[in-house]
Parts: sequence; structure tokens; C-alpha cells
Amino acid sequence: MKLFELIGITPIIKRISTTSFAFAAGGWAVLALAISYWLIDVKKKNRWVFPFVIVGMNSIFIYLFAEILGHRWLYGFIEIFSSGILEPIGVGEAAIAISTAFLTLGALWYLCYFLYRKKIFFKI
Repeated sequence: MKLFELIGITPIIKRISTTSFAFAAGGWAVLALAISYWLIDVKKKNRWVFPFVIVGMNSIFIYLFAEILGHRWLYGFIEIFSSGILEPIGVGEAAIAISTAFLTLGALWYLCYFLYRKKIFFKI
């Protein structure tokens, strides 16, 4: 707890979360929403939101896929290749784990992109 007090970060842990932290986090979320609305809907600057549109079209599917298969199977599958390539050239374990996480995220995004291109959308 003393480390968090020194650097001024309140971690999201229920027993130490305060009302003021909830209001501050909510304020930042509303500010981000307002800026996004202004950029995308008012100013029509929407070319950069395409990756989010891809995931948003099948958000239920990708959430369930990541929870059921993505975390264990897909991450483990990609880790075999990323550690096999990066470990021999001297990359550390932390960097390998981060690159594996980003590669897994890319694979999940590409799965959503494949479904988007085939016009397959999962709905409730």
C-alpha cells in the first residue's frame, strides 16, 4: 500500500477504493466519451475507429471466444512460436510475454475481421 501512496495511484481493489476515486474515474470516462463523440460524430473523423468497429460488430462472440479458448489455448499456441523466435535472440521473458499478448490480441482481432468480411454477426 505504501508504494501506491508514493506514486499516487489507487489500484482498483474493492476494499481500498473510495467514493472520490469512483467519481474521478467516472469523470475521466465521461470526458473520453465526450471527446470520442465530438471527434467521430461531430467532426466526422472516423477513419481511425475501423479496428473498433470490427470488434464491436461481433463483441459477444469475441468475448466468449476469448474467455473459453483464447486465454489458454490461443495464448499457449502463439507463445510456442513467439518464444521460439524471440528467446534465441536474447529477448527477456517479460518482453516475450508482452509480445505474445499483443500477438494474441492481433489474432483475436483478425478472427473478428474474418467474420466481418464474411458478414457473419452473432446476436442475442
